[in-house]
Amino acid sequence: MRDAYARHPGGADGWYREFGARYRNPHADAVTYAVERLVRGGVVAIGHRVLDLACGSGEVWRNLHALGFPVDDLTAADPYTAVAFETSTSAACRSDSFADIAAGSLLADGLTFDHVVCAYALHLCEPSRLAGVCLALAAVTPTLHIITPHKRPLLREAWGWDLVDEHYDAGYRVRSRTYRRY
Repeated sequence: MRDAYARHPGGADGWYREFGARYRNPHADAVTYAVERLVRGGVVAIGHRVLDLACGSGEVWRNLHALGFPVDDLTAADPYTAVAFETSTSAACRSDSFADIAAGSLLADGLTFDHVVCAYALHLCEPSRLAGVCLALAAVTPTLHIITPHKRPLLREAWGWDLVDEHYDAGYRVRSRTYRRY
């Protein structure tokens, strides 16, 4: 994906604007592994309200639903892949971008969640916007899970989050971090 973003004249943002409706996460197996680890480890439990942030074509959402989470407890948001998500899951998708979230869109709509899961996306947030996104998320959830293929992004305590768990699986080449709001 990194090469596709680099080749596209609009970078990652432009790539998703052009191809987002047909998007499929090439790392779906790694996402499945990470989500199952969260649920089977008791970190995310049925009955918890979850936001699948930057939901792509619904890999997190579908895995949670397959593990028993009712549709009413799952919310998805992505401005670029909403069509791919809705086609893949038959569920509705919010259109919140990182900029919208930093501006308070979730809080303005009165939404709160027990967990926010962001898989293979938060590292794409513009560095100048990341602090605002993290602060806004801290206002709507006590727990943030980031699933990423590398070490980015690293969240700062000043943004409202403490790292409480980190796991790397070399087989899937996936890193999962759990942060708690302080």
